[in-house]
Formats: sequence, structure tokens, C-alpha cells
Amino acid sequence: MAVSRVTIPADRLLPDSVYTALPVNNFIDQAVYARLKDLGISPSETCTDSEFIRRASVDAIGVLPTADEVRQFLADTDSNKRDKLVAALLERPAYADYWATKWAICFGPITCGLA
Repeated sequence: MAVSRVTIPADRLLPDSVYTALPVNNFIDQAVYARLKDLGISPSETCTDSEFIRRASVDAIGVLPTADEVRQFLADTDSNKRDKLVAALLERPAYADYWATKWAICFGPITCGLA
């Protein structure tokens, strides 16, 4: 088995101002913006709070948030509520369980050719 990754950049690059105006929260943002800039891709608009809680929950712990969790998150007026949600998701036991399972499947003995 072989893996191939093909990237086709845009025909024209966007002005630097598109990327310099973006909020940078950490080094991951910087790396993503640099890659988007190299490819001439404009970043997506910021998602809504309801989209954010759904995406963050599924990405971090592999399940959708409950209706009560969504209502509580949407009612929260704290400007740092997204950061707080991510921190809370990372503290849940489901986070470790989900990612341990994910890595075990990706790098288990069968997929690594060790069996």
C-alpha cells in the first residue's frame, strides 16, 4: 500500500492583508495560515456557536453534545466560552478513551504490518 498526497495551489495568490488580519491564538493558527497563504486559499469565516460546539465535541470526544450542553453553551455570554468548552472537553475521560481507540486503530499491529 502507498499513500500519495497531491496539492494543487490556486492560480493566483491572495494579498498578504487577507492573512495578516486573521486572529492568531497559537502556533497552530500560524502554521495553518502560512499553508493557506502558500496555496492561495482564503480562510473560511468563523463558524457559529452551534456549529462550534458540535464540531469541537465530535472532534475531541467522538460524540455529539447533549441538548442541555448545547443550550447551556449557546446561553453563555462569556467571550471565552469557546476556550472554556475546549478545556472542558479535554478534561473529560471520553477524550482519552476516544483518542486511545483512534490511535490503536491507526497504529495497531495489523495496520503497521507487524502481525
